Amino acid sequence: MKHFAAATFSLILLAGCQEEEKAGATLETSPGGIEYTRLYIPEAEDVAIQIAWPTDWALRDDVNQAVPYIGTDLILGGGAEGFPPGEVVETFADLKAEGTMWVTADHLHGQLIAPLGNLDKAIEIAAAHLARPTMDQGWFDRIQQGFAANMAETKSHPANRGYDALRWVILGDTPLRRALSVDPPEIITTATRDEVLQWHRQTVVRTGAKVVIAGTSNPDAAGTAVDTLLSGLPEGAASTLTKPDADFGPRRILLHVPEAQTSTLVFIGKLPPTRDGSEFEDLLLATALGGDDKSVLFDAVRTRLRASYGFGGGYRRLYARSAPFGFVGRSRNRQTCRGRNHCP
Repeated sequence: MKHFAAATFSLILLAGCQEEEKAGATLETSPGGIEYTRLYIPEAEDVAIQIAWPTDWALRDDVNQAVPYIGTDLILGGGAEGFPPGEVVETFADLKAEGTMWVTADHLHGQLIAPLGNLDKAIEIAAAHLARPTMDQGWFDRIQQGFAANMAETKSHPANRGYDALRWVILGDTPLRRALSVDPPEIITTATRDEVLQWHRQTVVRTGAKVVIAGTSNPDAAGTAVDTLLSGLPEGAASTLTKPDADFGPRRILLHVPEAQTSTLVFIGKLPPTRDGSEFEDLLLATALGGDDKSVLFDAVRTRLRASYGFGGGYRRLYARSAPFGFVGRSRNRQTCRGRNHCP
């Protein structure tokens, strides 16, 4: 009898081990009917939720292409129902949480990261800012002025003006070019709060949103978190994205900037679309070739030739430009155009 009991107990333990969830990704549906991807990471201390809302704003002729950049900051800092403007940065710092938003040519992106124990409070705050932002006029003015000053400083650098010239020849005078270069500068100063409200109503909706939650949350907890974060949003309509025309034909361009103290020589070529795969390989090769002071090109030019000029390599997403601003609660700092991938 003792042996039978011991064997039964061992089988129970074995069954428990077999039921233990393994790391990996699964497609789930929340109780509220929202489809999402759950990435289970054993022993993760934080939970991260990422959302991508499709948007055609950067491809439209009937709108101001500077509005989404201002809107992302206004959602984060302009207050929400129950949360005065600007309060979220300090609150998130106390929660050891992070909240960021940024725009690309075809999506609005949002990310929320918080320790598992503080996730519910962080989601409560984030959900209010997504669904019920107050878009304070004073904060709109402040963000608009800061954005204009930031872009003016950015465009004062000859290299950045060179990339603007590249967009002209590749994309032409199109809404996408205006969105990526934020040009002409007047589109910043002529943007209005009403336009931001319109952009928010059309973009931050449930339909078409892609959601990923990563961490130790089980399916029930993850589904509840997704519902709480997005349930206050209207259904809306998914944006219909169109493929922009681009001309990568060979040509040589000379951009004369009389006040420039240095010269910049840029070679640009087209890479296959990321949907075809090999994006990670492209990144590794570009980094090894000229990504930093340990790269092949830098070593050849600066170290071996002892030249005073530099030579680097990398790749830029012509159709994806991050918003010039954003906040990170943990660091209590605002990112600027000098941050990673935040400059033209």
